[in-house]
Amino acid sequence: MSGFALIVTDTSPLITLARADQLDLLLELDAPSEIPDVVFFEATREGFVDGERLVGWVNRRSKAVRIAPTSRAREWLILKEAGERAKGFGDLAAIEVVNSFSTEHPTEQIMLLYEDSDLRRYQVAQAALLVTTGTLLLELERAGRIQSADRVLDEATLADATSSNSVLNPMTNAFARCLRT
Repeated sequence: MSGFALIVTDTSPLITLARADQLDLLLELDAPSEIPDVVFFEATREGFVDGERLVGWVNRRSKAVRIAPTSRAREWLILKEAGERAKGFGDLAAIEVVNSFSTEHPTEQIMLLYEDSDLRRYQVAQAALLVTTGTLLLELERAGRIQSADRVLDEATLADATSSNSVLNPMTNAFARCLRT
């Protein structure tokens, strides 16, 4: 192993990078990447435009990216099929993957890629680094692996603004533009 693993703990980083057509940036870390099954299911739900892009990317990168099975997936699917809201299952699945990884690889560092502040309230492994998508992009820029973090975020925002199933609302888009000016 590379000394650490990347675990994508919620859908926002996947959606942002899929919208910008930059999912391969997750591979720039030269570390195995894991996506909890519930997070993957949420990000590839029916009707989500970039879900197909994400599925294709995972299939093409199956040696470097793994959909990590959890005990939460079955319960999440049952609730979804019943038309009920399944809030918090992605976080719980992510914590299960982190704990499992920590047990199986006690000497490995874990980087948790997230955007949802809910993750911070859960108990996570001491060796875990919490990193947002923006921080990841800035560090990739500083390391010379990408030209511009802002460019990736702008591409995601532009793609979102033109999408028929926008994840970001107009207020969020306006806020994002203000931060980058």
